[in-house]
Amino acid sequence: MTGTRLRPMRQDHDLEVLLRTPIHEHMGLREAEPGNPDAGLMLVCERPIANNSLMLHGGMIATSIDCAAAYAMFPTLSDDEVIMTSSLSISYMRPVPIGSEVRIRAEIVRRGRNTAFLTVTVRVGEKLIATAQIVKSIVHLDED
Repeated sequence: MTGTRLRPMRQDHDLEVLLRTPIHEHMGLREAEPGNPDAGLMLVCERPIANNSLMLHGGMIATSIDCAAAYAMFPTLSDDEVIMTSSLSISYMRPVPIGSEVRIRAEIVRRGRNTAFLTVTVRVGEKLIATAQIVKSIVHLDED
């Protein structure tokens, strides 16, 4: 494979496509308020996404944070732009018991041409569960 460059493929910036990803479907991720990316995403902690302590698995929280960040970014992207997570830092503050309704909300702090910085909060009601900082790389498909 000498000389082969790996390039990301075009990305569908439609939330429904994002939420139909098998892992996101399995998690039960959905829009908090249909058509309003600022409201973020929701999920209910159920046994299939819980850990052995019957609390929401930390990896599921991380996945939901990354998905919410993509959801927040989609309205800012052109058809020739693809986003990829460059870094993700999460602070977990408290556990989420089975049956809890969780809201995941991302906010774009700064969006440049090639990089975006986001913060994400995870809450059950008013209780803060986790916070995250995400850096998304923005790849321009029409450039070499």
